[in-house]
Amino acid sequence: MTQHFRYPTKEEAIIIDSINGISIHSYTIAVGTIVQPKNVRFVSRISMNRVCIYLTDKALVQELTDRTIEVEGHKLTIRPLVNHSKRMLISNVCPTITQEEIIQELNKLQVQPVSQITFVHSGLKNRGYENVFSFRRQVYVKANDIEKIPPKLEIEHDGMTYTLYFTTEKLTCFSCKEEGHIAKYCRNTEEPPRSTNKSVEVEHATEDIAAAAESLPLPTEEVAKTTASATTTKATEDNSLALMSKSLLASTTMKRQLSSPSPTKEKPPLQKDQTRKIYSVFSPKQPTEPATKRSKQIEQHPSLQEVKGNLEPARNYLETNKSLYPLDFNSLSVMLHQTYGASNVYTIVKKFTTDTEALSAMLSITKQLVTCNNLKQRIHRIIKKLADLDEPHVRRWQQERLRQAAINKLCPPWVETDPGYVPSCTENVFLDEQFSFSELNIALEDKNEKSAPGLDGTGFDIIKKLPIKLKLILLDIFNEMYTLEVYPEAWKEVFVFLIPKPGGQGLRPVSLTSCFCKLFETMMKNRLQWWAEVNDWIPKDQHGFRRGHSCVDNMTGLFLMVEGAFRRSRDVLTAFLDVEGAFDNVNVDILLERLASLGCTRRIVKFVQFVTRERLIFTEGATAAMRLCKGFADDVSVSVEAADPADGVVALESAIKTLGENLDIIGLGISPFKTKLIHFNDRNIQPGRQRIKIREHVVSSCSHTKFLGVIFDYRLSFKEHINYVKKKCTSTMNIMKFLCGTYWGSHPDTLLILYKSYIRSIMDYGSFIYLPKNKQDKLKLERIQFAAIRCALGYRMSTPTNILLAEAKMFSFEERTKMLGKAYIAKALSNSNFEVTLKIEEFYAAHGGRRLPNRCLFTCMASIYNAETRVHSSRRFNPYNHNYHTLTFTAETDASLGHEIKNSPDPDLALCERLEAEQTLPVYTDGSAGRQKSISTNLGHKERLASYENNNPGKKVSLLWIPSHIGIVGNEVVDAVAKEATRNQPPNPAFAPFSDLSENFALEAKNNSNDKNMDEGRDKGKQYFEEFYSTRSTPWFSNVNLPRRHIVMINRMRANHTCLAESLERKNIIPDSRCRCGYEKENLNHILWDCRLYQTQRKVLLEKLKKIGLFPPLNVERLIACPTIEACTILCDYFIGLGSASLTMAVRSRGPKSESK
Repeated sequence: MTQHFRYPTKEEAIIIDSINGISIHSYTIAVGTIVQPKNVRFVSRISMNRVCIYLTDKALVQELTDRTIEVEGHKLTIRPLVNHSKRMLISNVCPTITQEEIIQELNKLQVQPVSQITFVHSGLKNRGYENVFSFRRQVYVKANDIEKIPPKLEIEHDGMTYTLYFTTEKLTCFSCKEEGHIAKYCRNTEEPPRSTNKSVEVEHATEDIAAAAESLPLPTEEVAKTTASATTTKATEDNSLALMSKSLLASTTMKRQLSSPSPTKEKPPLQKDQTRKIYSVFSPKQPTEPATKRSKQIEQHPSLQEVKGNLEPARNYLETNKSLYPLDFNSLSVMLHQTYGASNVYTIVKKFTTDTEALSAMLSITKQLVTCNNLKQRIHRIIKKLADLDEPHVRRWQQERLRQAAINKLCPPWVETDPGYVPSCTENVFLDEQFSFSELNIALEDKNEKSAPGLDGTGFDIIKKLPIKLKLILLDIFNEMYTLEVYPEAWKEVFVFLIPKPGGQGLRPVSLTSCFCKLFETMMKNRLQWWAEVNDWIPKDQHGFRRGHSCVDNMTGLFLMVEGAFRRSRDVLTAFLDVEGAFDNVNVDILLERLASLGCTRRIVKFVQFVTRERLIFTEGATAAMRLCKGFADDVSVSVEAADPADGVVALESAIKTLGENLDIIGLGISPFKTKLIHFNDRNIQPGRQRIKIREHVVSSCSHTKFLGVIFDYRLSFKEHINYVKKKCTSTMNIMKFLCGTYWGSHPDTLLILYKSYIRSIMDYGSFIYLPKNKQDKLKLERIQFAAIRCALGYRMSTPTNILLAEAKMFSFEERTKMLGKAYIAKALSNSNFEVTLKIEEFYAAHGGRRLPNRCLFTCMASIYNAETRVHSSRRFNPYNHNYHTLTFTAETDASLGHEIKNSPDPDLALCERLEAEQTLPVYTDGSAGRQKSISTNLGHKERLASYENNNPGKKVSLLWIPSHIGIVGNEVVDAVAKEATRNQPPNPAFAPFSDLSENFALEAKNNSNDKNMDEGRDKGKQYFEEFYSTRSTPWFSNVNLPRRHIVMINRMRANHTCLAESLERKNIIPDSRCRCGYEKENLNHILWDCRLYQTQRKVLLEKLKKIGLFPPLNVERLIACPTIEACTILCDYFIGLGSASLTMAVRSRGPKSESK
């Protein structure tokens, strides 16, 4: 049957629109009643809500095309799957002519378009002009209808007659109607008649040209040339200018043969050869060599006005930054005009400027802005010639220019230096009280000891090592400054490093400020942040720069909104806005007024004024005053849900206008050029259909854009983002490949840490949002992890993926994504006043009763809501549910007691004696953290210790470290109680903190991933899962001091994917599995214990194994099931001693390419 089976072609298929609720069988029966059931071969639903049916013959498709059938009361039109249509270009179309008018004219010709009529772009590539269209449109029609459409068509519109021209994608001549050329180069037109008699046409043409020549300000010689060259046959009006220009250049040889034209004198008849010579000069079909050469020279020498016109796209930039460059716009235009045809460009350049470095940088930027290719080539040649003169100086000047631009951005010329203005502020006892020692310690604990110091040279590593006495002095100084509102001028001095941005797009400033100033800022920030959160100063929809919030909150909110709209058959229009100068142009006075209006005290406002209004920055060879602004995000999204996209556009424009007005109040604005618009829909409405206007700038909808690091597309498929992640991870994985080979390089532990830090972190970000629905896209992400594990552990490409995950002790990417999604939703639900929480609850309430979309986030959502234990919720995130004293509570730890009683003959007695002399509130601990000088415990412990201290006024809590298991009765009793509590698991509570549930999510992901690996182990990797698999949480080689070569060899042995013949034959790399000694299978046990080729090496092997207590009979599975350093070293040294030839066999491959060891 298979041999005689005929596969269908696409020409034998028809398509019908699919209606929701109608089964596929109804479509099949409806078509079968027309063509008979035996003529229906295949049927299925396909994309874009269509049903595709394959028939037995093309003739049936032609018979059914455009025919209407009735399916369960719905009348549907049958269309062919493959529609051989052609693209028609419509030229000279006035923009006021509607598409419907053109379609009506085509219908009169019995032409039915198969697509919508769309506008054709003008081709402008200048930034901000991408929305400009030309007077041309395009449409697709059936191939059979091409002949019905005339080359031009007249249409009545608005009381006038317009002529539209129709052409296909091929060039069409309007003279001969043939394709392949245009009328200008047509060779099918008849030649003009060659006159041998008196030529009246020559006389009239000569008179006209002579009169025109007399009126032009030309030298006498040029007038003579013009007059003499005018003798020709009558020229047509269409090419008269071209013929005249050619005659002015090419017919100077005819002066002596022709007389001056006279309106009264009759001209003598021309000879035949003279006429032919004159005609050859004027004919466009037979141009002479001088005319062609001269015309090219004219095209290469544009006029000054043409040069200025071509430079127009760069005018705005050059005039704005004219202080940076040696020439203005007009001087640059004149210089470029004079360089055309010049042999020595540098001579002309020196007339305008001697600063060739600055000019080269100016020309480089101008070249990127202009669109004329001829001018770009001219500028490129000038830059190249200037670079050959002094290229290092050009680079130095470019670096200096970028440096100066970065400094000007940090220190604008309008920077204010008068700090006298302070708005009126209210009093607040909490904000104005003295800082405590606990606040200083907490702020200091958050600082990195490796942070670079400021100009004073004192880093956090020194501050942290200060004794308590000096820290208390430092705290007194801070409190004195805060009270007097006076701060050191040295804190204003900042050293700035300018680091190049990727792609040479500028310099990024990195500032080094005083560590004492940063420490005081952190103390102020912690207090002000707690007060702002507790008093709800910050809007709910702001997620940046807030504890417990992140960028993922914004993405989740947008994702839920779009998915909810899709479920309601509605669209979402989202504008991704960019705030201009969010980090550069903030008005400090407005900032201070807003802080004062919120309730900040004068002390806080004065300090903010001190650190933001003016600072003195130092760079290499420069000093300037700068205004510093921080804490503003410039990525904003505005979304509107609507059933009609037109209504959504109106609402979105109104919202953006309101936002722009509010930004204007604080000195900011929206950048229309960086704004992106996406029309989210599941109705296959293509990008570009919707447009919004921002400050007279039209923004068209696009297919995708990056928002907070994730690429959103209009269908919410995230395919572009998956490809982006794959590309970025593949590039980062080159670091791992650089650090190791198969048998050399870094330890697998180090490489796995590198993978988790630099590659998996890229995949994890927002993964529960973008995780795809289909398996193929999921597999793309899983393969990134598989490739990293193979690289780190040295496995062969043939090693099963379930062994990779089981040996590296990692979850599959899908299970890890679900774990992250559940943890995120649990954290969100712990705050009942959280904006994302409200959206999650609203979405689940609306769609939870029905089947949720097949998305990872919704799967996690259903799992959380259906769990037995619910998330404990409060009005705020946990840190802000406690008072400030509890958050800042710290307890000093004393380890001297532990060292004292450790060597005591009676530890219990020594402890009792110390307890009687203790003046503080002692709390004993045997944990390793108790040996530190101070400890900040978790919030629960802090709350209990703070309450203990408050109930005993006048005394401070102190943590006393004691050693464990040395005979202290109280400590032994507490340990016994703790162990008993772990054995008796309590029932699942009704509510639990989200942090406790996160541990359950991780355990669930681990179990699911292990179960999946075990299930797959029945078919692939069976030997590994039967003999070597373990449920331990770390790999067998973790913290094992073995060289990489040995670890890789053991890994391959455990996976049974070695380079021995039995393994290679199993993967069809070599034809058979026989050993060279003749044994039927060359496997590990045979090579180790039986092969007669290696008897000498085997004796040494057995002797070494006996020394570590391993005696025959032995098998390799026993040795590598729980590998030890000694056994692994002995086995690997044995195989290394055998040599590579004995391990790989002679490659007798008859099929696939063999893999190297």
